[in-house]
Amino acid sequence: MYIYDPNSQSFRTNRLSGLGGCSRTNGANAAGQPYGGNGLRQPGDMVGGKKGKFYPERKHSCSKQYPECDIAETVSVNCNSEGFGGGFFLPVVLRDVELQALVESEITLPTAAREIKNVRRNVYLTQCKAIPSIATEASVNVFVSGYIHKNIQYVEECSGYLQDYSVEVPFSCNQTVEIENFPTQFFSEKSTSTGERIFVDKKGMGGDHCVSGGLTFEYYNEPIECRLLFSAVNDIDLYKHVDKWGRFCKIVEKAEVLLIFRLIQSQQFDELPDGEEPGAQNQATQGRIQNKMNRGK
Repeated sequence: MYIYDPNSQSFRTNRLSGLGGCSRTNGANAAGQPYGGNGLRQPGDMVGGKKGKFYPERKHSCSKQYPECDIAETVSVNCNSEGFGGGFFLPVVLRDVELQALVESEITLPTAAREIKNVRRNVYLTQCKAIPSIATEASVNVFVSGYIHKNIQYVEECSGYLQDYSVEVPFSCNQTVEIENFPTQFFSEKSTSTGERIFVDKKGMGGDHCVSGGLTFEYYNEPIECRLLFSAVNDIDLYKHVDKWGRFCKIVEKAEVLLIFRLIQSQQFDELPDGEEPGAQNQATQGRIQNKMNRGK
C-alpha cells in the first residue's frame, strides 16, 4: 500500500496498511488521484472511504448572473422633498441567548493512529439569522449553523513523526427564543392584486380596460444581527476499529456545543430610552460566561 508524502511529493510504502478501514484511498479525489501537490484536501476531493462523500466547495455569495431586464423610456421626472423626524438611532440589545447543540459525528483519520497527542477545537458560525415570531410577540425564531474545526495531532507508532489532520464537524439548530426588547417590523405590499385601482369606462357600464393603477409599498426593516460572544465544546471521543496493536482509524465524537450570542437591532427613538443602568445587562452576560468557564476547569 502506498501513501502520498507531501514533503517529498512522492509515494511511500504504508507499513500500517494492514489495518482495515484505514485505506489511503480516503486521500484521493473523485478521479482516483491523490490530493493536490501540497498534499492538502481540495474542493471536490473524495473523503470517507467507500461512502464516497465529497469535500464541499464553499460559496459565500450569489455568483450566478441573470440577464438584465429591458429599460423603459422615461418621459419626465418631477421631484420634491420634505424633512421630518429626528431623535436617536441606536443599536438595541434584544436579548443575550445561550444555545446548546448536541452533535454526534464520525471522523476517519487518513492513516492509523497509535495515540492522539493533541486536539484543538475552534467553533465558527456560518449562519445566525433571527426573525420575529408570529406565534407570540415576545419571541424570535433563531436559525444557527456552523462547524467545529478540529485539528488532530497523532503518532502512527510508538516513535516517529507527528501527523497533523484537520476536519470540520458541521452542526445546525433552529430555536424559538424569548426576548425582552421587542423588535420593530412592518410588512410590505408589493403586488397590485390586493391594491388595484380600477376606473369606470366611458359608458359607465364596467371597468376601463385601457387605464389601471394601484398602490404598492415596501418597508425596509432593520435586520436583527447576531454577534457571537462565547463558545465552548465539551466532547468525548470513542476510538473504533482498534486492532491488537492498539491502532485505530475511526473516531466517534459525541459533543456538546455551547454558544452565547447577542441579538441586536438598530431602532429609532425620540428620546433616550429609560431602563437599566448602562452595562448592567452586559455584566449579567459576562457573569454567565465566567460561570461556564469555571465549570470547565
